[in-house]
Amino acid sequence: MWIPFGVKCDGMRLVVIGDKVPLGTFHLHSRFAHVLNYRNESCIISLIDSDKYLSGRTIHVSGLPQGDDPVQVSSSQVVVARTRVSRDGVPRFDSTFGGFSHEQDFTALIDTMKTVLDARAPERSLAALYHPRHARGFASGFEKAVLERFFQAFETLRRGDVVGSVERFRGVGFGLTPSGDDFIIGLLQALSSLPPSGALRTIKQEILERASGCAELSWQFMRDAEAGIYPKDIKELFTAARDRNPNGVEQHIGNVLSHGHSSGADTLAGLVAGFEWFSARRGGVAAVRIRG
Repeated sequence: MWIPFGVKCDGMRLVVIGDKVPLGTFHLHSRFAHVLNYRNESCIISLIDSDKYLSGRTIHVSGLPQGDDPVQVSSSQVVVARTRVSRDGVPRFDSTFGGFSHEQDFTALIDTMKTVLDARAPERSLAALYHPRHARGFASGFEKAVLERFFQAFETLRRGDVVGSVERFRGVGFGLTPSGDDFIIGLLQALSSLPPSGALRTIKQEILERASGCAELSWQFMRDAEAGIYPKDIKELFTAARDRNPNGVEQHIGNVLSHGHSSGADTLAGLVAGFEWFSARRGGVAAVRIRG
């Protein structure tokens, strides 16, 4: 839990800090309306001005700086726009999720995600993988070629080669984190929420190996997903599903869907794929082959 106040100094206020924000100096990577991304040699962190974007690698501040000064994080303070702000009393966001049990039934969660995707997904999203009418949004020749690549990747996954499909999804699509990358992120988030096993760890590591070389921001999100570091909306969705709270599930699916133009929908498509794979595998279907 976090509280709606923080520690302030010279007008800057820290609201909450993600539990996986490391110490160090970070330089501006990219800027969006509500998110500033910063990087160093080890990872990317973000300054955010709304808890909608909260994750283990974010620092929620009262207002985003306008300049490009680096962010410095130490055990006692954060320096933002050359303003030193104490970390004393600032709560941390817990980005972990306890995981689903072996007995968890994912049928209702999968069905609800598919229903919401069909009803609310934007144009040119990977809702088209599950609902053919959404393919109409891919209108130009280039967009149709992109969609065909997605269908080929999805067919590879449906045949059981979940790892092999990643090479076809990786880097394909539009935006700073392309749709194919968002799909892989959702797939890894789903797999990381499952009961742990040696085979599952191997599959996730193979997925990361096949996804390497993607966009820098995508790579950070994939590594976090593989490690079980969850954004707030994904953690809340999984918690609602585990607690058999259908209203909460639908609400949090909507929260995920609201990210970016299609990033939320593409992530949800990857979540569906991950839980369908696990459900088929648990049901005795040979749902995966790890190919070298």
